Amino acid sequence: MKKRTKFSLIAGLGLVTWLYYERDGLRQLGRIAKQQQAEILTAVENLGDKVQAVNQVLQELGTTLPESLDVLAKLITDLEEYQTTITPTLEHLSQRDKK
Repeated sequence: MKKRTKFSLIAGLGLVTWLYYERDGLRQLGRIAKQQQAEILTAVENLGDKVQAVNQVLQELGTTLPESLDVLAKLITDLEEYQTTITPTLEHLSQRDKK
């Protein structure tokens, strides 16, 4: 055989081998992607179930999620105001007790 033919055969064989392993890698990536897709779908379904459960509890309480969030925001604001009010008082009492 001529050198050029041998080189072409070796290059062709190398290309076929590379494509075979590349195909195998792509199949493996496909399996991983399908598995992750299934995990994501399960997580979304679980999240949907949790949202429904929260909504059911809120309905039983006679409120909606936006109203509950507003109440929660108000409570947080009130607690922050309370903390800013009481912290100096507690520090003053602490200093007084040290004397």
